[in-house]
Amino acid sequence: MKTKNKERISALSELSITKLNDKLNQITDEDFDVAKKDNKYHYYGKIQHNAFEIRNVKYSLYSSGPTIQGEMEENANDKTLLNFNVDIEEHKQHVNVILTSAILVIVFTAMLISLGNQVDKLITLLVFGAILIFAILYVMMIKQILKNTRKEEINKFIRMTESKIIIVVR
Repeated sequence: MKTKNKERISALSELSITKLNDKLNQITDEDFDVAKKDNKYHYYGKIQHNAFEIRNVKYSLYSSGPTIQGEMEENANDKTLLNFNVDIEEHKQHVNVILTSAILVIVFTAMLISLGNQVDKLITLLVFGAILIFAILYVMMIKQILKNTRKEEINKFIRMTESKIIIVVR
């Protein structure tokens, strides 16, 4: 399983690859419904040999929660190197589509309303300008929330795998 994003995080775990794989399998179930009902599971997704693609159980299948994708490699002294990514790029693209759609709808509606003679064009412009500003602020807020969520997921994954980040490659 290759990561989709350009940014990769490398972390070193004190656990051997076997112990780390066992630990990930203990806290991960493939089925979201099973993982959500049982408190011992923190993630759901796939772990295949030394690769994984998992999500936190607090995010449903259709939510905007990030996916953790990566690989494990045996390292010297029975330690494990984790190369992974917490992907939010797909969700950022959805937000951009929402913004573009909102702008097109606002502009089209403002044009239709301004065609009528009874509406003051300045008031129409001000109202739709304010709506446009709110749409842009909303998208900026969602993107910041996605970045914060990514940071939280990285920290939780690092704790769960008993690892320390050694490098972030952008």
